[in-house]
Amino acid sequence: MLRYEREQGEAPGATARVARDLGVDKEALRHWVKQAKASRASAGEVVPVPESTEAKDARIRELEARNRELERANQILKAASAMVDVRTRMLLPSYLRHQSGTQCRS
Repeated sequence: MLRYEREQGEAPGATARVARDLGVDKEALRHWVKQAKASRASAGEVVPVPESTEAKDARIRELEARNRELERANQILKAASAMVDVRTRMLLPSYLRHQSGTQCRS
């Protein structure tokens, strides 16, 4: 149950679902979890607190915004690269275009 909380967070009804899957009473499982947390805390072990749903949602929004920003920057760089390529071909004399290995597209 502690691992489930760490991975899934404290979702409503989680204890009841896990208890049903294990075939035990949910109140018994809740009591065992409480005991396990207390014994870990008394032993000096840090009991991880699951990240809240709000914090996860905020992080997802932040990463999605960053992703959009990077995709936009990538589009700009591709367009600039294509523009530089075209201008380079236009400015090089024809004999240099063939020597430099640049294909001349008419």
